[in-house]
Amino acid sequence: MDKKDQLFVVNEICEMKNCNKCIFFEAKKRKDLYMWIANAPRGPSVKFLVENVHTMLELKMTGNCLKGSRPLLSFDKTFDSEPHWTLMKELFTQIEYMIVKIDDEEKTTKLCLKAKDVLETLNKRNIGNRTPIWTPEFGAYMVESIPERPYSDLLYSISEVELSMKERRKELTSVLEEDEIPFTLPAYPRLGVGYFAVPSTELNPNNVTSACGIFPDDVMGNTKNNEVAIYQDIKTKSAFPAVIKTKCKMEQSYDNSIYMEGLVFGAGCCGLQTTFQMDNLDEARFLYDQLVNICPIMLALSAASPVHRGYLSDIDTRWPVLSQSFDDRTDEEKGQKPLKNDRFRIQKSRWSSVETYICPEHSQYNNTDIVYDKDSYEELKNEGLDEALSKHIAYLFIRDPLFLCSETLDQDEILDIQHLEVSLNT
Repeated sequence: MDKKDQLFVVNEICEMKNCNKCIFFEAKKRKDLYMWIANAPRGPSVKFLVENVHTMLELKMTGNCLKGSRPLLSFDKTFDSEPHWTLMKELFTQIEYMIVKIDDEEKTTKLCLKAKDVLETLNKRNIGNRTPIWTPEFGAYMVESIPERPYSDLLYSISEVELSMKERRKELTSVLEEDEIPFTLPAYPRLGVGYFAVPSTELNPNNVTSACGIFPDDVMGNTKNNEVAIYQDIKTKSAFPAVIKTKCKMEQSYDNSIYMEGLVFGAGCCGLQTTFQMDNLDEARFLYDQLVNICPIMLALSAASPVHRGYLSDIDTRWPVLSQSFDDRTDEEKGQKPLKNDRFRIQKSRWSSVETYICPEHSQYNNTDIVYDKDSYEELKNEGLDEALSKHIAYLFIRDPLFLCSETLDQDEILDIQHLEVSLNT
């Protein structure tokens, strides 16, 4: 097949041959070669890069947007009209776990840095079976599970959610040692306190990547300083000192605060994530706006993170720490210095509350001024998007993406949305 609109033939061939699994190759612009392994007709599917001849030098940037010579977004005019693109309402629940080792004699617990081995064991055992999907997460002590199949919009699917969660926990527990458990509180209370992980690893504060004096490089990535207020009760000292001294930094004192150096304090937490698939864009936008109001309530109801770095804090969810961990704004973007090298004053971390409602019917609630990339906004408007969605997407492009993969630089945006996902996620 040499055109994307012939992809539905794959499902027809499978049906003719009475099979539900297929392997096919995809050649992108005679450069990248991919192999697909898929269940027919509705997936899931896995895509492997076979050959890649691109380098990072081929990345073209304009301003600080992932745009280059390609359009900001590509629009498939036939998406809603062709039957092989028809979607079902589906729901995924992704659960993140920490692996914790318990020492009953010493009455201690430690994070267990064995996620890689656990994932290899689970995935080897599950080859060819309808079982949950297990994937790596940020930390070497974390794994993530996805149901073997999505839930539908039928009422009976509600009863499957809790059962699936129990089955996934049971499967993960089966590959752990007797003194290890899957831990699903959002934040490990003694993360970053002494020797909190096994096997023990040494700190390397001179490492150019992490430059962290609290976390070994085996556990985390780059450095990021966070602080949250200590919980003040009658036993708390009026000026609680949290002094950190490392080889790579001068002594710093954060009075009445818990000092957390490192991205891992936010990204190293766990959560329950849900992915909703709707029939069309209008439904998806309506659901998005409803979740803007529902999610803060769910956050409060599920609050379970009052302890950070061994201290009782004045917060009870991981969200403030997570937001600080991904706040990479410069002093200019924060308004602490005049704009010189940067383009915008940005009021929030890149992981923060949403800026706008995106349904046109809810435009009256967008009563705050937001910063957005005006070139992107005009481009989207010219493509026929309404003002609400154009501003929402243009807001994303006031920042650089945090990471890019060289093998995805040259892609067909109609068939692959990874460029958009990078902008949405980071």
